[in-house]
Amino acid sequence: ESVHNKNYWQYGEYVGFGAGACSFLSGVRRSNRRDLGRYLKTPAACYDEETIDRQKGMGEYCMLGLRLRAGMPAGSFEERFGVPFHQVFEKPVQKAKERGWLLEKDHQWMLTRQGILFSNELFAELI
Repeated sequence: ESVHNKNYWQYGEYVGFGAGACSFLSGVRRSNRRDLGRYLKTPAACYDEETIDRQKGMGEYCMLGLRLRAGMPAGSFEERFGVPFHQVFEKPVQKAKERGWLLEKDHQWMLTRQGILFSNELFAELI
């Protein structure tokens, strides 16, 4: 487990410098262009930007949190977004639980072994 990468998996903010680097601050994802020559000529003008709206942010937060071995703390989603995870994603959560892919254990939402195998199907519904 890497402390550096854990920040990304926990949907933390980060700043990237240089050609091809990415940043995520205040709900805005910015990616510097990969072309080094172009970047060196005008670094401030060479980026793509995407504002992450609330719904997409919720889905991304869950996708990343559920990929962690420990899972996503049940209260962390509600603390961040003001509403319980299972309420926002009621249908996908119920479906995943019925299929044996997702469970809530010790105040953590986590994928089961089978859920890991089918996680992309669940993540597609969350995002």
